[in-house]
Amino acid sequence: MDLSKNAERPLGVYFVTLYFVLSGFLEAIQKYREWGSTFIWNPFTEHSVWHIATDVAIYLAIAYMLWHLTWLGRLAGLVFGYLYLGTWLWFLVLYARGTAMNATTLHLILAGYHISSLPFLLYYLQTKPRKKLFRQSLLEILHLHD
Repeated sequence: MDLSKNAERPLGVYFVTLYFVLSGFLEAIQKYREWGSTFIWNPFTEHSVWHIATDVAIYLAIAYMLWHLTWLGRLAGLVFGYLYLGTWLWFLVLYARGTAMNATTLHLILAGYHISSLPFLLYYLQTKPRKKLFRQSLLEILHLHD
């Protein structure tokens, strides 16, 4: 499989990568809006700008791995996707039971976004025809990008 810079990727890879890029920025926006305070530059305080930057960096790192290191990105996307889907489903179960929590409208919209997108993303990453796209070893990928 040719993974050169000019190789055309399937449309699904674009959508999966777009999901992670959008999610990183949506999570950062949600945190900022819910804090209701200004940014604090000290990394050890409660509402530090570094908390937001870390969230964005994690999502962008997974998107980068999906784009350039396909096998490793697929694995990271699957693990992160399953954990995150379980977290959001558990949140909605607790919210529906009436558990007291600080859930804003933005938080619920973000939960709906993740719960509606992640099953499709996970299905795409684990189906048999798509696995062929992700079977290339990491050494072969690094050798192609010399």
